[in-house]
Amino acid sequence: ERPQAGEAVEASVFNLLISLCGNTGQAEYALQIFDYMRKVQVLPNSMTFRTLIGVAIKCGETGHAERVLREMACAGWEAELPLVESLLATCVARHESSTSLLALVDRLHVHVLSSSVRQHSLFGSLLDCCVSQQEYALAVELLCKGGGEGKSLVRESAAQLLQNMGNQEVSHSSPTSTTKEDEQKLLQLLQEHLVAVPSDAA
Repeated sequence: ERPQAGEAVEASVFNLLISLCGNTGQAEYALQIFDYMRKVQVLPNSMTFRTLIGVAIKCGETGHAERVLREMACAGWEAELPLVESLLATCVARHESSTSLLALVDRLHVHVLSSSVRQHSLFGSLLDCCVSQQEYALAVELLCKGGGEGKSLVRESAAQLLQNMGNQEVSHSSPTSTTKEDEQKLLQLLQEHLVAVPSDAA
């Protein structure tokens, strides 16, 4: 119900309601609560944004999550990298195309990351998401397309990806020949990248 005149409703109450929507998979309802919150002139705080983004990501509503991330940045709140990387991981899990993923990285760099964290390479984070989900073919495609668009990995990121892949080898469960071929191709590309890229590359 609409609050009566003079009745204050804390942002924390709305935050709790939004969080409960995540437990029941109701992203659309969480967004309605967020819209109503602003309608009754209760200012969202950083927890409001983080909670709503988390709900949208959990429910697979990646478009809504990106929109709220932009609104969060416009409101002056800084989005933590783990939250942004969670969105990337969900997009990879939803098998979005390499073109779509690269465009998302560009938009996040421009509209979401603050100046304090803008130097972080979301391209490297995106590739790490692919490796962790063993989406090696997608990682290869991203490396090839990203290179053509001027995106590159610093040497440290390439080394970390190689290490992560090495740590995953013990957990492979009967990989298909195609998966193994993609994995080997990605390993080769990363090794070549490690040799070719200066350690201070952007």
